[in-house]
Amino acid sequence: MFSFVGMRDPYSDDNAKRLLNRLKGQETLSEGSVLTACRQLKPDLVYLFPSSKEKAASVENQTEDRAEEAREIIIRRFGVKECSVMPLMTENAADHTNVYSCLRANMQKAFRSLTKNYPGEYELIFILSSGTQQMNQAAQLYLSTLPYEFKYFRCIDPKHGSDRVKPMQLTVADETVLLKSIEASAEGYHFYSVIEGCEKLLHVSILKMRRGRAQMIKECFTAYEQTDLMHYEEAYKSICDPAYYCNDCKERILEEQPGLPIENISGVLNRQVQFLNRLKAKLAANDESEDEYNLVDLYYNII
Repeated sequence: MFSFVGMRDPYSDDNAKRLLNRLKGQETLSEGSVLTACRQLKPDLVYLFPSSKEKAASVENQTEDRAEEAREIIIRRFGVKECSVMPLMTENAADHTNVYSCLRANMQKAFRSLTKNYPGEYELIFILSSGTQQMNQAAQLYLSTLPYEFKYFRCIDPKHGSDRVKPMQLTVADETVLLKSIEASAEGYHFYSVIEGCEKLLHVSILKMRRGRAQMIKECFTAYEQTDLMHYEEAYKSICDPAYYCNDCKERILEEQPGLPIENISGVLNRQVQFLNRLKAKLAANDESEDEYNLVDLYYNII
């Protein structure tokens, strides 16, 4: 289970009310989202992402202390195997871009820990209740780029009953719809629709990584459209950049998007570069011998 930590964790009562209750001999503390989720979902492993004490402008603007308090309670009360506190090294928890970068670094560290210490299959849960609105938006955007399936939950107000933890759907609507449209167009070989969709994604996505992928896919499908129109010289030029990028930046791509089959993608693009290079060379030499390099449409229709 993954969760941010907010100002209402581990308990939503403020310090004055908690002290007053203790003086009265009462322990009527209202659990925050993190403790409530642990109580109802019973996770084996918990990763908490508070705002960093080190980077905070003041002690009041950080939740790392609250995360440590929550960690002690979770281990003592709920018997989880491990509860890790990973502070987000951000100076501004309301800055989308900064929060996104810090969350990505923490999630990559968490996944490395998971695969090393607990190999196997997991049910991945993210609690989208605690933390700032920008934190939760950044989480939804980042998790939508991963090849893993997450389940999302939120905690509702205790006045609505004891069953407070409710499943929720991912709400990155605009980009999600656009991505599905691009995928459907690609599967249908609608080259221009893919190019148009990627162009829109370049303008609407706040994710630098996603904009980079959109540019690469746009260049690839521009090459395919040019091939379809028998503009082989232009197609060759269009396909070269994404092919060279995949060859030269494999480690960076895998760091940004773990699990991506980059070797397969790179191999396909390299074969396409070689094919178009031989095709344009053959046509430039006016070689009229009949093979796949000057009967490319017939060749591909047959196979």
